Amino acid sequence: MARKKTARTIARMIEASFKQRKKQIEESMQGLDKGSRAYLDRVIALAKLEQSYRTELAERGLIPQNLGVATQPNFVFRATITPSSEYEWDAKRQAFNDELDREYMNLPAADPDDGNSPPAAPVAVAPRRKR
Repeated sequence: MARKKTARTIARMIEASFKQRKKQIEESMQGLDKGSRAYLDRVIALAKLEQSYRTELAERGLIPQNLGVATQPNFVFRATITPSSEYEWDAKRQAFNDELDREYMNLPAADPDDGNSPPAAPVAVAPRRKR
């Protein structure tokens, strides 16, 4: 008595048939010139074979029909930051870095004479209107 066919055995049979036909097409391509009509016909046959293989598996429910729905992309970004003291900047680059620090980190401008930062300029406040 023959065993009952399961999804796994059916998938194996489909895959074995696919691999056998793919191997036959690839072997027939070996002796052909890559620009010849016969070679291009075999490339098309190989593409159709792969498409029909995926279609058959999807129709039987062995793989999802729309893989984009079945999976979600997951991106992982990692950055390694080294201390800036490892690098020696030239004067021009250091001035550029200092300017960026002042602009984006709200640091006061450095006084080149004494190495201390000058106090921030006072901000004029508009008088309040009486109600």
